[in-house]
Amino acid sequence: MAFSVGFWLSWLGPVAILLIIAGLAKYLWSKPTTARELETATAIAPFVAGVSVLAIAIPITSSLLLSLLDTSIASWLIGALLAGITLALVSLIYKIALETSGTTVTLSNSNPWLPTAMTIQFTGMLLFIICAFGPIVAIALTHKTTAYHAGAPAYIQVDRAPPRLGTSRRDVLTQWGTPDQVDASWLSYQSGNTDLVLCFGAGRLIAFIQKDRRTPDAKLPHC
Repeated sequence: MAFSVGFWLSWLGPVAILLIIAGLAKYLWSKPTTARELETATAIAPFVAGVSVLAIAIPITSSLLLSLLDTSIASWLIGALLAGITLALVSLIYKIALETSGTTVTLSNSNPWLPTAMTIQFTGMLLFIICAFGPIVAIALTHKTTAYHAGAPAYIQVDRAPPRLGTSRRDVLTQWGTPDQVDASWLSYQSGNTDLVLCFGAGRLIAFIQKDRRTPDAKLPHC
């Protein structure tokens, strides 16, 4: 997959947003402010909850990312998933800043890194959710499926009646499997010496063309 500008923007953009927010938090907490005390257990609770979520979400997101690398899916979706994983790992910095042996934690301008780290975790978790689940929703809405994965069967038998007109593109892919050739407006299936091209409009089957490749004019018919 050739990574485009959209890939780099969708990957580094959320990370840049997190850095800007972290810098703003550091600036605000460096100013004179009233100190606040939290019990250590209360301060650690968000980290524990975050780790519990990430322990499940990171493997799922990583698996989805790896399965999409060899597909024709938009590169910005790959970048967004990668950004989600990056943000998830960065958000763990909070626990490093929270190391303490006391029973309370003080938030003040004398140690602005702790509240800054808290900001990084909360913001990072929020951006992770957006970057990780946004692409999943986008994939579902555009009917992108793993049927295009390189490991899918190369051919299927089509010596049967074509799908009924009006059938959605997604249902055709589900019922017929991986096409031999793909275009935005048609799918092509081969069976023996026959080419079957299914034409789509507005996401639904509007026509089909069947041609014997043994004929003199054996070019693949198009919609």
